[in-house]
Amino acid sequence: MNVRKNQASLTTGEKTAFVNAVLKLKTTVPSQIGLTNRYDDYVQIHMDSMMLPDGSDRVPGWAHRGPAFGPWHRALLRNLELDLQDAAGDPNLSLPYWDWTVNQSPDAVVGSPWTDDFMGQMDPTTDVVKTGPFRQGVWVLNVRQMGISDTMLRRALGRSVFQTTGTTAATLPTPTNVGNALLETPYDSPAWSVGAAPSFRDRIEGWHGPGSIHNRVHLWVGGSMLPSTSPNDPIFFLHHCNIDRLWAQWQHPSGLPSRNYVPIAGTVGAPDGHRLTDAMKPWGGAVTVQSATDHHAMQYKYDDEPGVPHPLALPHRLAFPKWQHVPQKYEHQHHPMQMFMFDLSPEDKAAGGHARNQ
Repeated sequence: MNVRKNQASLTTGEKTAFVNAVLKLKTTVPSQIGLTNRYDDYVQIHMDSMMLPDGSDRVPGWAHRGPAFGPWHRALLRNLELDLQDAAGDPNLSLPYWDWTVNQSPDAVVGSPWTDDFMGQMDPTTDVVKTGPFRQGVWVLNVRQMGISDTMLRRALGRSVFQTTGTTAATLPTPTNVGNALLETPYDSPAWSVGAAPSFRDRIEGWHGPGSIHNRVHLWVGGSMLPSTSPNDPIFFLHHCNIDRLWAQWQHPSGLPSRNYVPIAGTVGAPDGHRLTDAMKPWGGAVTVQSATDHHAMQYKYDDEPGVPHPLALPHRLAFPKWQHVPQKYEHQHHPMQMFMFDLSPEDKAAGGHARNQ
């Protein structure tokens, strides 16, 4: 079973192994959907999960603003993790998570992901990443929305001078924001969309409640994390690993019964691709919502969760359906006005954009 570690606790060797595997996916592993490389497949599919070919929002989306937010990203992350293991020739290589409630500095301090041996630093006079393995001249953004011609990786990291377009965020979510979100039940509720409440999914995604949790991190990082092509920045996967970790905590609260996914099969009014037994798009087939609700059965755990019970501690990987291709043609032209896909909750907007400590 793979163990996903906090990026702040990775050894130098573990950082190097992860970075090298990501670079291999970007440079030497071929695409399975006709793009430049395998890494870009993940960027393209995430973009298409949010947008229609004409550039308008996909409603319902495959992966956002609805119940499948958790399982869709869990499936994406696990498939990337398996691809990274194949690229590295190491079945023990795992995705790390970034706990942004703790490691909040934009600088290359101890515990920060922005060190030169990992995610790298911005040029102090621009938002371009100029150091580290994903620096300008090494890491090229091939998959872009129409209207975005820039091929450089950019970040704001909460610095207002580089947050000049759309909603901005000067701070990251707090432990209190996250703790209160973990108390919200059920997993989701009608109308199974933005603003659904009570809804853990809607709260952790950032559409209601103090903190704007998932969305706020996209806004704080800024730059290449703002459009639907946000996986162009490798920090995307560390961010979503933390979101997945929080969902796992919500599913299995200490001392309480496990909490279930809704909507179940046959729920009237629930969007297609979001009910428990629905196949998730664009993969289809065996990649259902239900196939990605039990992370232990997908053969990974997090370094801060209790030991896995014996029936799940299997000596071999379960057959989670790894996708090999997606039967869509990616020849989309996207409208240049639909640039930024994330926003703050009404509560945070009322508070002037700050993550209130609630």
